[in-house]
Amino acid sequence: MKNYVTPKLSEIEVPVGRSIDDSDVPELVESIERGGLINPITVRRNGDKYILVCGANRYKAYELLERDEIECIVLDCDETTAELLEIDENLERRTLDWLTRGKLAKRRDEILDKLRLKAKAGDNQHTMRGGAGHAPPQTTADCARKMGVAPRTIQEDMQIVNGLVPEAMEAAEKKLISKETARKLTSLEPEEQRERLAQLNKKRQESQAFQAKIKRGEFDGRAYRDATTKISVAMMRIEFAMDTVQKNVLEILEAFHDIRHNELASKQEQEAEVAEMRTTLFEHLEHWIEGLVPLRDEFKPD
Repeated sequence: MKNYVTPKLSEIEVPVGRSIDDSDVPELVESIERGGLINPITVRRNGDKYILVCGANRYKAYELLERDEIECIVLDCDETTAELLEIDENLERRTLDWLTRGKLAKRRDEILDKLRLKAKAGDNQHTMRGGAGHAPPQTTADCARKMGVAPRTIQEDMQIVNGLVPEAMEAAEKKLISKETARKLTSLEPEEQRERLAQLNKKRQESQAFQAKIKRGEFDGRAYRDATTKISVAMMRIEFAMDTVQKNVLEILEAFHDIRHNELASKQEQEAEVAEMRTTLFEHLEHWIEGLVPLRDEFKPD
């Protein structure tokens, strides 16, 4: 039987660092004003007062509505179990980003291990029972269903979180690297991760400095576009020249193959054909190089 109480808001302690989804609170305020609190918040006792377990958004909505009291369900549980319940509530949100999802899922696994409630191979709803005061453990699939994602997504998020060095984790928290970049980092050794992060930071700083120059009027954006266009055209010319040379070389090699297998040709005829092919190849290469020299001079650094 559930134990319901209606304490004052001032009698409920909200743990430091409890996350509140600001996008949900206005809708909750409107819902509570219209029909009251449908789902009471969950608390646990702490002497004469209470500690919030689940319902931080509902608690915040009551504060905004300047209500004095709020209906609660009191749980008889320890701090670890309370944290597990809080995580499960947070995992029901479908607006979580990959990093938060991975960190929550990782911490959930750690708690289930500590409470010896983590499901093992061969366990099912009949063989697994929660300990005193605990519900049977949820599987990764259960968590995924709550979050509206595939189980493999949660596994991948946890693997990324587990594989990142602290510096990479900090970069991810600051939104400086994407999930894909973080995933690639986890395939590297710790020192290699740090080196790659340093490279990414340098590129980001160079880009920021460049953008700042443009804003200050110290860099001509049109000149930059013209220069990049010029380089692109030059690269296309080089690629075309290389394709032409490759085609000519293939034709020469094919002819050389025919000569080698022409048993009717005399030795002198074969030698003459080879000499002609060498001359032709030289001419093609010389023509190619002559065409690239102006490009080389044009882009030679000052």
